[in-house]
Amino acid sequence: MINRRQLLKAGAASIVMSTPLSVVTKIVAEDAITQTPIKVLYDSRFPECKLFAEQSAKYGSNLCDFSGDVAKLWYEFTSQGFTGTLAGLTQESDFFLLHQMFKERGYRVGYRGEHTYNDSWIEHSLQSSGQVAPILSSIEGSIEGSLKTDGNKWARRIADIVVLVDSPNIDSSTIRSKAPLIRPPDSPGHLISWVLLPTV
Repeated sequence: MINRRQLLKAGAASIVMSTPLSVVTKIVAEDAITQTPIKVLYDSRFPECKLFAEQSAKYGSNLCDFSGDVAKLWYEFTSQGFTGTLAGLTQESDFFLLHQMFKERGYRVGYRGEHTYNDSWIEHSLQSSGQVAPILSSIEGSIEGSLKTDGNKWARRIADIVVLVDSPNIDSSTIRSKAPLIRPPDSPGHLISWVLLPTV
């Protein structure tokens, strides 16, 4: 059985090229229990963040609802001596503060996605670094298709992508997608999905 680490190390372009995103994420989910779970931060005030957290939990991620209180979150992480991978779907201001705080502890951005509502559209711009880049590139059609057809459940697909980003090697890949979608009443209108990786 191929596991997530083998998928990443092999570059996976030939494996994933004709494989739907749902199959890829099933492979990752099956192997997730053997991997160190990532800490997923989300803001329960926003519906998209709740969906992101629910999907992340399926991969065994440790969830942390911080509801915009970055100072309290930072205190908890430093007092516990946390050194693992962090991921989240948050407002840009919260991501900026967290990035600056963890950058001082040797963390770097492994993935960043911007999700912006424009009138009756939402635009997704996804950027990844590491060996996962060729995987994202090779399944771009599947990602774009799922982001367009899943409507207001797009945050679930973003959670599927985030669990793939765990390589410390530098590379890059960018995917952009637009889909017709009305902004939910409780949404801030612009959210950032991200992964912060500890340097090895």
